[in-house]
Amino acid sequence: MVRTGAQPLPGRNRGRPARLYSLPEQAPEPGLAPLVAALLAETYDSLPEPGQEAFLRRLAARLAGPSPPSGGLSQRLVFAVQRLNQLGYRARWEARSTGPRLILDSRPFAALQPPHPALDRLEIYLLECLIGEAARRLASDGDARTGFSIYQVKK
Repeated sequence: MVRTGAQPLPGRNRGRPARLYSLPEQAPEPGLAPLVAALLAETYDSLPEPGQEAFLRRLAARLAGPSPPSGGLSQRLVFAVQRLNQLGYRARWEARSTGPRLILDSRPFAALQPPHPALDRLEIYLLECLIGEAARRLASDGDARTGFSIYQVKK
């Protein structure tokens, strides 16, 4: 553990100050990103074009894990946020007048070098698997966050 500071406990003026501890953010193994990039290039790039999208959808379904709950959209969004956080995305969702927005404060695939263009589509397919609704990537607003707009699928 890493000591991050010392502050007195609220309402106490005597005694030793409380010490706050946190775990350091776990960095991926140095060889993991090149390995994943190479595996993606070997599998995805060697497929014919129609098979590439099917491959990404199967991969997204595998990453998503169990199917989302059958409840309302807000229940499915909570489920999606929990799973995305297990995958390292640091996700949250916000209610907006235009519909819910899913915000990803971290994108684990962004560490891959060289970046693979299919990863953006993989993330959208992952969201669609988790939420059961179509997702559309929003334009970046200049910060490190990536937003997704969630909307009902037309039946």
